[in-house]
Amino acid sequence: MVFLLAALFISPLLLGLVSAQFLSETQITFNTDTDGQPVFSPDGNKIVFHSRQDGDLDIFIMDVDGSRETQLTFTTASDVAPVFNPDGSKILFGSNRDGDAEIFMMNTDGSEETQLTFNNETDGQPVFSPDGSKILFASDRDGDAEIFMMNTDGSEETQLTFNTAYDYGPFFSPNGSKIAFISDRDGEDEIFIMNTDGSEETQLTFNTANDIYPYFSSDGIKIAFASDRDGDYEIFIMNTDGSEETQLTFNTSTDVFPFFSLDGNKIAFQSDRDGDYEIFIGLLGTYTVEAPITVTTTSTSISTTTQSVTTTITATSTSVSTSTQSITNTFTTTLPIETSTTTVTETDEQLSTITNATIIIGVVSIIALVLLSIVATSVLKKR
Repeated sequence: MVFLLAALFISPLLLGLVSAQFLSETQITFNTDTDGQPVFSPDGNKIVFHSRQDGDLDIFIMDVDGSRETQLTFTTASDVAPVFNPDGSKILFGSNRDGDAEIFMMNTDGSEETQLTFNNETDGQPVFSPDGSKILFASDRDGDAEIFMMNTDGSEETQLTFNTAYDYGPFFSPNGSKIAFISDRDGEDEIFIMNTDGSEETQLTFNTANDIYPYFSSDGIKIAFASDRDGDYEIFIMNTDGSEETQLTFNTSTDVFPFFSLDGNKIAFQSDRDGDYEIFIGLLGTYTVEAPITVTTTSTSISTTTQSVTTTITATSTSVSTSTQSITNTFTTTLPIETSTTTVTETDEQLSTITNATIIIGVVSIIALVLLSIVATSVLKKR
């Protein structure tokens, strides 16, 4: 980026970014039956989920704080795995109301239910593409679970994966260019990613445990998933290349089906920590601490006799007060935090970046001042 020469003589304020991450958890459903697979609405105000409150699994919707639960489907079958379309006007879900699992769509008030798939095998786990034009789903119509894509009216079904393993649980990246999914092709469930045409399949997790239910963050930087690598299922996040896996929940119960809110501040998930499955919301505790780095540029007047130029650049890093939460991983989210006095020190990489920036500003300033000095001298000689 090219800056105006005049900007060199302004004292800029650089911000040192210090990040940390934690997960505080809040239970939002309380009953004696299963509440599961929560999904945020695009505006972040609602959560759709399935529940066994009336004796069989049906689709419900509620406010994000757990209030105003409303039942949307009323059948004696199992209606499960609901998801919103991108504008929040439709809900996809799976149901076995015709004798086997098929995919249905309805309005968010439960009206106008429409069946989209029709076959004698299991079709389920539907999700919309980011632009709302396509639906991903899993089906065992070829004898084992594979990933398929179709139009939102159920037409033009296209198979994307072809192997003898089970591929299921697909989810689009926010820009619609990638699909994360689960596969047991190496003997246990692992998370894979591929292009939306099924090409370039890449394995992201490698361990002897099961890693399941991958969901992208709305900025496409992170993937949330569940893993039983510590003996029971917990919620994890990682980068989309599989690096920097970070465990977010720590208990002896089962925490599964993580789903990011659109703003990236929250993850909804289901847990049986109170004896049956309930819905929880975890606040992602990543926050940014602004550590002001003051860069002061001072130049002396240009002397036509000595032609000397002096430039002094001073970098000052001020201490800041932050939460006493440990500073571990970086995931960009801003949340209000209770402050207590703790001094945050920049890492070597941050200090290196600041130093490099300081040097660059100093060098450019000196060059500019030398040029001005030469010009001034030339003018005086002409006189």
